[in-house]
Amino acid sequence: MDMIKLFCRNSLVGAFFLISILSFAQKQDRIWLFADSAGIDFNDLTNPVAINCNIANPCLQNFSSIANKQGQLLFYVAGVDFSETPMRILDKNGNTMLNGDTLLGYAFIGQGCMIIPFSTDTNKYYVFICDENGALGNSIFYSIVDMSLNGGLGAVISRNNVFLNDYISEKLNAVKHANGRDWWVITQSNRTNRLFHRFLITPEGILGPFDQFIGSNDNIHKFFGQMIFSKDGSKMVAVATSSKIDIFDFDRCTGDLFNYRSAGENIFSEQNGYYGCSISANGNVLYTSTFYPGYKTVYQYDLSAPNIITSKQMIISFPDTGQLHFLVMGQHLLGPDNKIYLMRGGGFTGPNSDTYYMHHMDVILEPDKLGAACNYQPFYFDLGKGRTIMGLPTMVNYNLGPVVGSVCDSLTNGIYEAIDDKKLFQIYPNPFEEEI
Repeated sequence: MDMIKLFCRNSLVGAFFLISILSFAQKQDRIWLFADSAGIDFNDLTNPVAINCNIANPCLQNFSSIANKQGQLLFYVAGVDFSETPMRILDKNGNTMLNGDTLLGYAFIGQGCMIIPFSTDTNKYYVFICDENGALGNSIFYSIVDMSLNGGLGAVISRNNVFLNDYISEKLNAVKHANGRDWWVITQSNRTNRLFHRFLITPEGILGPFDQFIGSNDNIHKFFGQMIFSKDGSKMVAVATSSKIDIFDFDRCTGDLFNYRSAGENIFSEQNGYYGCSISANGNVLYTSTFYPGYKTVYQYDLSAPNIITSKQMIISFPDTGQLHFLVMGQHLLGPDNKIYLMRGGGFTGPNSDTYYMHHMDVILEPDKLGAACNYQPFYFDLGKGRTIMGLPTMVNYNLGPVVGSVCDSLTNGIYEAIDDKKLFQIYPNPFEEEI
């Protein structure tokens, strides 16, 4: 308890930290790398350009990348082949990082790979990876990268540590704590209804899990689909192919989800089987897209409406004919340019897997605006030699600062009383148990 109070109660340290955050803009989200062999460089926000990487086409969805604060690629994470393992960490040159091979994980988890920087050591990063959901459940593992090693190419100094073992959906995401330093990591159970697991990453280690029951039921059918935060971290949305759209407000101090609203039909139907979702930069407009090939549709919702589900309107729907046949809509991601980029998938092989449509991404140019004014542009961004294969990198908001005026020590007001002490752990000594 006293340890956590130290994180937020020292006003002098807090003020100094706030000044430090505001003194520079980080560009850690400016390089996106994803399959098949594709990428986007956002260092010029007025003119993002396509780049290539060596994430081969068998890696369907599970990847992430991070740049340094100047926007230069540091490393990225991807699967190797169709097998359940291994995943790997690759350096900026596309070579497997020292000790970065045979990482436990699964290349077909849609949102199961994430990179979180240490707050107290600018050279170190947590890499979280989910594995396949099997009969005995699945795990989230974490490894630690130290970029000061191997001549600046980095090395993995601890790997395949168990972070959580449960029946976990493919939903994994993170958002900054209200102090602007620590991180909340959140995932959703795929077995226990309405259950979310939350962890707090601090300079002292990892605290959690803090469990919360909230949202719609039927978790077993909510495995597939995205879970995303708004840019300011105040909202979280989780969608599922079982026609679920769960909308929450989020308290960055306590890590609590609250004010749950449902905008989904909650009855399975292919035309409302949601997979991708995104929130506009102003936090007021939600977009979802459907998963099944016969219904390639993007919807928009007004999150400020008194009844969100009644604000639903179709933005675009693609015919299931010709080279669009068998294509499906994939993940969304809000770019650092505040435009929303949408992925699609069409398989690795076959007549429709390497077409114009697979080499171009859809972009919503003005996503803050309602209706047609959002300016949805299909096949807008040319990936060149790259190809869309369902997924985009899990990219957290590294630039999110503190909630000015928040009572950060609210972590100690209620959260521990609601959680059995046996479910609380701290990974110690930090940052790892043993060296390789």
